[in-house]
Amino acid sequence: MKIIYQLLLLTISLLFSVELTAQKLAIDSLQKKRSIGREVSFFVDESQNLSIDEIIFEDFKTSTMEVPNFGIARGNIWLCFTLTNNSRFEDLFLEISQSTLDEVVLYDLEKDRTDVQGDKYPFDQRDHNFTHFVFDLEISKGETKTYYVKVNSSNQVQVPMHLGSYDMIQQSNQNLNLFLSLFLGLMLAMIFYNAVLYFFVRDSSYLYYVLYISILTFTQLTPHGFAFQYFWPHSPWMSQYSMFIFPIAVGVSGILFFNVFLATKKYFPRLIWVFRFLFLLYAIAIVLVVTGEFKSAYSLIDLTAMTVALTMLIGAAVIYRRGNRTALYFLAAWTIFLVGIVFWVLKDTGVLPYNNLTNYMMLLGAGVETVLLSIGLADRINSYRKEKEESKMNEIRALRENERLISEQNVLLEQKVKERTEELEALNIELKKALESVIKTQNKLLESEKMASLGQLTAGVAHEINNPINFVSSNIEPLKRDLQDLEELLELYSQLDKDNFEEKIEEIEQFKEEIDLKYLKDELKEILRNIEEGARRTSEIVKGLKTFSRNDQKSKIPAHINAGIESTLTLLNSKLSDIHVELNLNDIPQILCYPGKLNQVIMNIITNSIDAVKAKFGKRKEGTIRIETSYNVERKEVQIEIEDNGTGIPEEIRKKIYDPFYTTKDVGKGTGLGLSIVYQIIEAHEGEIILESEEGKGTLFRIILPVKG
Repeated sequence: MKIIYQLLLLTISLLFSVELTAQKLAIDSLQKKRSIGREVSFFVDESQNLSIDEIIFEDFKTSTMEVPNFGIARGNIWLCFTLTNNSRFEDLFLEISQSTLDEVVLYDLEKDRTDVQGDKYPFDQRDHNFTHFVFDLEISKGETKTYYVKVNSSNQVQVPMHLGSYDMIQQSNQNLNLFLSLFLGLMLAMIFYNAVLYFFVRDSSYLYYVLYISILTFTQLTPHGFAFQYFWPHSPWMSQYSMFIFPIAVGVSGILFFNVFLATKKYFPRLIWVFRFLFLLYAIAIVLVVTGEFKSAYSLIDLTAMTVALTMLIGAAVIYRRGNRTALYFLAAWTIFLVGIVFWVLKDTGVLPYNNLTNYMMLLGAGVETVLLSIGLADRINSYRKEKEESKMNEIRALRENERLISEQNVLLEQKVKERTEELEALNIELKKALESVIKTQNKLLESEKMASLGQLTAGVAHEINNPINFVSSNIEPLKRDLQDLEELLELYSQLDKDNFEEKIEEIEQFKEEIDLKYLKDELKEILRNIEEGARRTSEIVKGLKTFSRNDQKSKIPAHINAGIESTLTLLNSKLSDIHVELNLNDIPQILCYPGKLNQVIMNIITNSIDAVKAKFGKRKEGTIRIETSYNVERKEVQIEIEDNGTGIPEEIRKKIYDPFYTTKDVGKGTGLGLSIVYQIIEAHEGEIILESEEGKGTLFRIILPVKG
């Protein structure tokens, strides 16, 4: 009994609470949809924890706006009203015309019925295939009911509420869909038209324009629920976040199009920095969306959109004043679109009322803007075409003028050409004579440099020949003495006969002991060896000198590079007494060359290496010259490396070493032709010479010669 009593008290209090909180409205004659925004009560549940059983006890406030506007509210918005159906309709429907609400729940307490809709649910879960949220109130004629509506959203929360029959609501939705379809058709036509134009004219402005109006189309269709209904009905996530994604994307693509369309870099380059700052604001808005700060993100996006619109308007005006006539079309189009943006933002912030004008003004502005910008693009192309035609005409006029001048000058030129031809023929004869003289002089210089090199070697070669000659001359006296002893011994043997045999044998043996015959024979062998060695070394020096100084053939002949290096070292032996020579002559093939000239190349480089080593070390035996030959089978090239650890060549001198008559040696010690001749000889062999040097550490010359034939 006590439980029944408590339930009775709860029911009475519930009815009393409903009577106090719910606004009463009666529907009598109903010719069209009726707005009930001022006839509902509301309560904001910031905790989002109150249930329908708890909310009926809360203190609801009466709405004073035709369309209740709660901004970007944190929490659930509760609305309630008590309805009496005195109309001719057996049933009434509630329409909430804000399509971007995440969740809308209708509570019918009398029937314990709940109807749930919203962007967070797939579109096909709705009972009625309408862009807006439509609820069947299930109220008969003469019946009175109290309804509660719970609303929440991550976007702007505006709740335009209308009552009407099903046919009225269906008709209004059909009109809205027709209007949105016409807008979509216009935008698709503009997208297709300008895309086709891009493929013909290949102007990047069209590509950016197609990108911009494609994003703009979805940006305008999203707030009205059209995009969710027809493009992504099974993606609640896209529906919820599209109100953040597309406004950012349209702002960025609009700026990119603006820069290309109006040539911002040319006419107003400082504006680029302003746009970069706006890009930063959009990036911050994206971060706010990702972190769930939807209220701050939505406010920042609205503020940035207004700033972008005003910046483009001012920028277009400045660019127009600076001579870009295309900016006039942008100014007209953007002004109209800006009016739509202003209406939309002021409607969101509650400054302007929510009605068809404020709700669809930006849509209309976007359509007009698209058409005007398309006309502007066409005018831009026409302007370019006119400029090209004028430029072409100017070129034609200039060409005709040039033809006239050329025809006038041809007569004079022909006369001058004839005179110059005669002069050139005479000059050509003189040049041939001079060239022949130069060639003769060059050949003499080459030969004189070669002889100069030989002259520098004269003392060394004389010393080298003198040593083996001394070998021979110093052994002549001992040889004479030994031969005289042998003659005396032979004379004693010749005096032997039968009568004095024993006496002479004894005398002979005594003489053998006196001359020490065994030592005499050994000494003779040693003397002969010394004479033979002296003769051999003299022969090698003469042979090396002959090889080095021989006259080259008029054409290339096969020759061994290693033999030329060995003969050169033989001639330079006296200069190399205090220098360690690392000789690594590998097995390489013969090459077609001028052997004498190549010997001169090797001689000049080794001589320079000797001078560099002695300049650094003096008579200390620390200098080293490495000479190595190798063969690259794949490239068919012979390589000669001559490296020393001498003074090295400074960087400023390296650029001049091949210049004729350039030398760093003292007067009388160098002609300045050595390396110049080396370079010419290597070029004549179609080869390459590479220099690597570091001051104070040494120098490496690498000679690369092709193997032909």
